[in-house]
Amino acid sequence: MTNVSSRKNLVKDLSILLVLMGSLLALPWVQSLLERDAQVETSVVPESADGNSPANPEQSDLQQDKAFIGTIFPILSAWQAQELEPYLAEETKNEDWSAEVASVLDTLSARLGQLERFSEPEPVGVNVSPDESLASYEFVAFYESGAADVNIVLSESDGQPHLYSFDFQVHSES
Repeated sequence: MTNVSSRKNLVKDLSILLVLMGSLLALPWVQSLLERDAQVETSVVPESADGNSPANPEQSDLQQDKAFIGTIFPILSAWQAQELEPYLAEETKNEDWSAEVASVLDTLSARLGQLERFSEPEPVGVNVSPDESLASYEFVAFYESGAADVNIVLSESDGQPHLYSFDFQVHSES
C-alpha cells in the first residue's frame, strides 16, 4: 500500500515539475509576444492619387477628429456653454442643454481653473450604426488647480465632426 502511495506522490511531483519546466520554457516566448504588443506601431500614411490626402479614410477621419478636438477643447475648457453651441451635435442639444452644460462647466471651472495643456487624444472606441457614427477619445488635461482624465465623444454629420458628449474624471488631490 505504501509503495502505491509513494508512486502516486512521485507521479504527482513529476507532473508538477513538468508543468513548471514547461512554464519556464514558454516564458521568453510569452514575454516577446507581450513586448511586441506593447510597442507603438508607426507607419507611413500613403497619399491618395492626387497626392494631397491620405489614401486611408480612417486615418483621415482620425486626423480630422484630433484637429477638431484640438480646436474645441480649449473652448470647452474656457467653461462658457454658449461658446460651445456651434460645435455641439444636434442630438446633444435639447431645450435645457444650455442650463445643464452651464451647471457642469461652472463646477469644473471652480474645481480645475484655467487650462494649461492637454495630451494627444487617443481613440478608444467607435460605434457605427445606420443612424449615427460615434468616436470616443481619451486624454489627460492639466489645469492650474489639477488634472483630469477626459473622454470626448464625437458624432459625424455631413462629413464633419461634432461634440456629442464629454466626461471629466478629476484627479483626486494627493
